[in-house]
Amino acid sequence: NAEIECRSPNVCTYSYTAPDVCSYSSEGTYHPKVIVESGGTTTGSAGQTCSDGTPYGQCSANKPKYCENGNLVNRCSVCGCPPDYTCQESGKCKPNTCITTQELLTYVVKYIIGSVDFSELRNVLKTWLECFT
Repeated sequence: NAEIECRSPNVCTYSYTAPDVCSYSSEGTYHPKVIVESGGTTTGSAGQTCSDGTPYGQCSANKPKYCENGNLVNRCSVCGCPPDYTCQESGKCKPNTCITTQELLTYVVKYIIGSVDFSELRNVLKTWLECFT
């Protein structure tokens, strides 16, 4: 017999009873893709957010960032990665297709001669850095 009772959108109590075997009850704050059990008290701080406005204990719109006690940390195992990126054990997302140093230098030259704009060069540089960090 399992029962879930929610007092607000994110605060729920979960109970499980198997007659003559065991009984289990837990209360916690539940977030999409994240469950933090608190043993009878709620976790997180209502109304508090990280620098980008993400509430404590939730994923940022900027994947793989997760708001942990006011700090944005990489947590792709919980928050996922953007399209064409793969989750790494470190919690960071790595591009599926990397740019070589030679390709980066080609973009730098193209920027210098005016055949690509700065935003395109910035995107290439960002991808290159993500491949090697």
